[in-house]
Amino acid sequence: MPAKVTILDRLTRDPEIKETPKITMTTFSIASNSGYGENKTTSYFDCVCFGRRGEALSKHAGKGKELMING
Repeated sequence: MPAKVTILDRLTRDPEIKETPKITMTTFSIASNSGYGENKTTSYFDCVCFGRRGEALSKHAGKGKELMING
């Protein structure tokens, strides 16, 4: 069974749109914190979204906005 990931946290930068003749890609990064006090760590996840979903993301989300992704 394939692994599934759900992340709910904030964008580290504004999404960037990259267009090719065949497809539109939107790249973005999410920072997720875990632990408390001295054990607190931050993980960064680089993500790619394709097509119209990526275009909508770039229009409605920006640095610091909370976002939930599934993959």
